Amino acid sequence: MNSLTLVSSPAESGTALISNEPAIPALVPILLAMRELMSSSEPWTIAPADLRAYKWLGATIFPRRTIYIDPLQDWEDWAETLLHELIHALRGPLPEEEYDAEEAIVEAATRRIMRSMLAELRAAIGAQR
Repeated sequence: MNSLTLVSSPAESGTALISNEPAIPALVPILLAMRELMSSSEPWTIAPADLRAYKWLGATIFPRRTIYIDPLQDWEDWAETLLHELIHALRGPLPEEEYDAEEAIVEAATRRIMRSMLAELRAAIGAQR
């Protein structure tokens, strides 16, 4: 059975995930990426972690099949970080010497997806007026 485990932070209990923040369109690509990840043969976990000591906002640890996200980010940064790490997970592990090139590819893909979703939302809002 395929699965994806989401681990919440105790500090976040009672915090609404859905709000009127402008990053809501990021949910669509995030949900699609999560669905793709769930179709993998082994389960993945997404968990909060304080990554400030590393100066990271998120990390994908392939041997553990775990994505860590710093929960102290604002909503828009959190959504972008989660999407970024999901793309890493979907692309798979690489040799360490390819890390910089991979990071550039994933960063560009993340920004392209986020920009596209925000543009679609703005167009939809404009069409309703």
